Amino acid sequence: MGMRDRVDALWAKSIVWDNHACPPMAINDLPRFLPTLNRYRDSGVTMVSLNVGYGEMALSDHINMIDAITAWLLDQPDFILAKTVNDV
Repeated sequence: MGMRDRVDALWAKSIVWDNHACPPMAINDLPRFLPTLNRYRDSGVTMVSLNVGYGEMALSDHINMIDAITAWLLDQPDFILAKTVNDV
């Protein structure tokens, strides 16, 4: 088995996780950004953690981002909104 075959076999049985994907922090930019999550899936990434804000943003802005991202994800047949470890 060649190196490429070993890498492909390892990748296929692994959880490939990006723990810090950062969308634009403006809700109006989300419709343009969120479809780019397909690139993660298409490259074999199995879990992406999205930032929903940062310290200087108001709590309401964080909640609005969570609502907008959640609504988009729930409307996508190829994505799962992970709520538990079992979802991963």
